[in-house]
Amino acid sequence: MSRRTSGFADHDVKFGSTASLDVRRETVPSRDEAAKLIEPAICDVTVDALGDGDWRPSMNWLDVVEVLGG
Repeated sequence: MSRRTSGFADHDVKFGSTASLDVRRETVPSRDEAAKLIEPAICDVTVDALGDGDWRPSMNWLDVVEVLGG
């Protein structure tokens, strides 16, 4: 299992936050795959905070932590 946590901001409305997502995969994702996996969570956090709209959050950082073992 791995946890992806991203810091992001929508600079147009001066809103910033973090989003996290736990994922079970057989392989470690590439950087681009990890970014694509967290995008829906970023959108969810943005809509929860600001309501429906044409938001354009941009990712500031992304941590991917893989948990190894049985």
